[in-house]
Order: sequence, then C-alpha cells, then structure tokens
Amino acid sequence: MVSGERSDLLSVIGLQSIVEFHGSSSLLFDALVVECDTPREDVMRALIKALLAFPLPSRPKGSEIPGIREIGDILSRSSQEGRVSDKDFLIMLRIFIGLTFNDATLKSLVASVSFSPDGACLFAGWKMPVFEPHGYVRSIVFSSDGEHIATVHEDNIVLISDNTGKKIGKSLVHEAPVSSVVFSADGRFIVTASSDIIYIWDAVNLETKAHRQHSGLIMSVTVSPDVTHVASASDDKTIQISDIQQLQSTNPIQHKLEGHTEAVICVQYSPDGMRLISGSTDCTIRLWDITTGETIMVISTQNRPVRCLAVSLSGHLIVSGSDEGYIQVWNANTGKRSEVIDYGVSIGAIAFAPNGRQLASGYNDGAVRVWELL
Repeated sequence: MVSGERSDLLSVIGLQSIVEFHGSSSLLFDALVVECDTPREDVMRALIKALLAFPLPSRPKGSEIPGIREIGDILSRSSQEGRVSDKDFLIMLRIFIGLTFNDATLKSLVASVSFSPDGACLFAGWKMPVFEPHGYVRSIVFSSDGEHIATVHEDNIVLISDNTGKKIGKSLVHEAPVSSVVFSADGRFIVTASSDIIYIWDAVNLETKAHRQHSGLIMSVTVSPDVTHVASASDDKTIQISDIQQLQSTNPIQHKLEGHTEAVICVQYSPDGMRLISGSTDCTIRLWDITTGETIMVISTQNRPVRCLAVSLSGHLIVSGSDEGYIQVWNANTGKRSEVIDYGVSIGAIAFAPNGRQLASGYNDGAVRVWELL
C-alpha cells in the first residue's frame, strides 16, 4: 500500500485505529530521542511518519487499545514543548492527519461539562458550530452570575454573552495551549493557565498580568471564594497558593503544598474557602488547610488515577473521575466512599449541578450523562 492510500485509509478508519499500531510506543520513543529538543509539532510529525509505516494489526472488537497511556507518558516526559496529556496527544494526532470532528470516531471527545449557575443549562464541549474558526473546545466555564461563558480553545479563550450568544471583545490569546480557566466569584477576574504561567485577566478591559509559577506544566487553577488567592496544580507534583494582588511581585507564593507523589491534575477550593481539594495520578485525593498548608486528609481512590474532580456547593461531597469511566463519590468530612458509578468508558470531565443532587459527566464515546445521586 502506498503512502497516499494509507492516508486515505486513515481518514476513514479514524483516530482510534491509528494508536493501535503494535510497537508505536517504541517508535515514538525513538523519534523523541532525535527530536526532543524541537517544538511539539515537529515531534508529532515524526511520530505520524513512523506510525504510517506500520501495517494495521488485527484486534478483537472491544479489547483494550494498547499504548495510549504509554505514549502519553513518554510525551509528557519529553520536554517543556512536548508535555501533553493523553487526550491532547489524541487531538494533536487528529490535527496533523487532518481528520475532522465530523468523523464519528472523533466526534466523541467530550472534554468539558459545566452547569449554568441556576442549573437550567448543561454545556458540553468538543466542537462549537457557532464559532467554527476556533475549532475544538477544550473547556467551558460560566461566570458566577451566569451572564458570560468562556470557551477554551487551543491557545486562546473566547468570551461569549449568555444572553446573545455573541463573542465579547477580543480573544484572550496565550503563547501555549490553555490548560485551565476559571472566573473569580465576583466576576472581576478571569484566571487562566498556560504552560507554567498563570494569567489574571481583568474581565472588563481584558488587560492581563502574568507570573511564571511552576517548574512543570500547570494542569488546573482555582480562585478562592473571597477572590484574594489563586491556587495552581502542576505536573511537578505540587500545588501553589499565591496572592492575586501580588502576582507580579518577586515572590507572590504564600504556600507550596507538597505531598502528592505524581502529577496533580485538578484542584478546587471548598465553598467556604478554608480547604483545597486536589486530585492526582498517584491515585489519591488530598484535602489541605489553606492557612497552614498542611494536609488534613488523604483519600485513596482505590488505584484509580484522578483525572477530574468536582466539589458540591454544600462542600459535603467530592466526586472523582478516572480514565476507565470510574466515578467515585466521597464524603468530604470523613473520606468515606458513598457511591460508585462504573460506566466503563474514559471520562473527560465532571460537574455537580447547583442543587448537589445531580452529577454530569462527559465521556470519550461522545456521551454526556446526568446521574441522580442517592
């Protein structure tokens, strides 16, 4: 089969089959040995060339796809330019091969779910036809008053009026992919993370100040309910709490929280602002005292790496999601597990409804499901 025919075939069989090539992880490693000092795009192109040289293996339907996690792990260790999550890696493959989200196998990457503050609307993000030029939607967040929506794309953020559906002002452009975004509770600020930098945007004039915060990629940011501090979680295994007003000073960091043994993927403040809740690929959830910076509680997620988490508005419940579609509901006061939902498909996002009785989850099979908690 010639290269052109292989490319045509790939456009038909979709992304899932591309990562099924036996030995693709080894080929990627070889490519990175040569290309690790180059930007991520060059590394990806080298990988695609290597993958295209492999024959398609036969594989029983429904069996596990080998190598995705291994490929993502190798990529994340390669260099600052090459650090991407498993999901980002799949998206990059899509981009360079030229597949679109009209393909049934790609339409399924639900990366974000978010309830409106009044609980009347549930948004899920992958592709927004209203803003076609902006492409893939990595995340969707509401302002606390429900008036504005921020949609996160590769390296920019688009603000949308919830009343008109129209774009507000300019896009918030970053130098690298945006990994996290959150509105402050009072609506004055939009806090974003890109690479190892935190950005604080004025929600009115969209002016920004920034600070290089971690030695690794920032995975998640959250703002304290009183809008005085921002906390950031990183794949450098730490969480940092910084004074918002001092962000551009020499040392705005008030606490550096250490205890996780692997990448910290997500972090949220408790509704009363007294605790931080973090989730990590080390298969734990940690609760932290924001005053002392000490760990209050460690919850074992039963060998399930935490990919996303949410905290109920009451602060009494924590829910965590893992790659295998395993959702676990925890009592935030005792650390006891109260409920398990096993859907069996990789989960990309999770959110509590404002009433605290419903839970929305987005999956990589294209499904968004709303669960009634017992």
